[in-house]
Amino acid sequence: MMSVNLGQSAVWDFLRKHGLLTTCASITVACLNSPTNSTLSGDEEAIHMVKSRLDEAGIFAQTLSTGVAYHSPAMKSIVSEYLSLLGYLVPAHPEQNSPAVMISTVTGKPVDASALSNPEYWCSNLVNPVKFLDAISTTITDVVPEIATFIEVGPHGALRRPLRDTLSHISPKPSIGYISALDR
Repeated sequence: MMSVNLGQSAVWDFLRKHGLLTTCASITVACLNSPTNSTLSGDEEAIHMVKSRLDEAGIFAQTLSTGVAYHSPAMKSIVSEYLSLLGYLVPAHPEQNSPAVMISTVTGKPVDASALSNPEYWCSNLVNPVKFLDAISTTITDVVPEIATFIEVGPHGALRRPLRDTLSHISPKPSIGYISALDR
């Protein structure tokens, strides 16, 4: 996998312009991080070939040490096993009238407990791109326009830059804070 400073359509334009669509056919956009950043997934040889061309073009690209081509069709080979391991999921029963809303990075839209209890939802998460850009845009424009601060819960503030990039492309530019629960 590789993080690259190109939005989704710019990735495909770059691959087309440099004749890499056929030779690097395994490359897919695994994460739509922001309007100016994507994560690419694919076999190691193709990733290195694309990185070399991006480096030559002066475009930031950083390989990610994941060991697996997450959020790509490459994961289809394990979907059956994953589905059987998930088994039956019991939906949570949130308090009625709860103001909490979850925005799915699978769809970029609000999602409810019944969708989250469907194992196919999680299989879709495994093989399809992460729509972080869409989820943030939906949150700000449709769900919680008065949001004051995003809190990232994870081992490090990995989403700080994609969040800020996305916010800078929304007009009028919202004044929203960011906090990471943990830092390396």
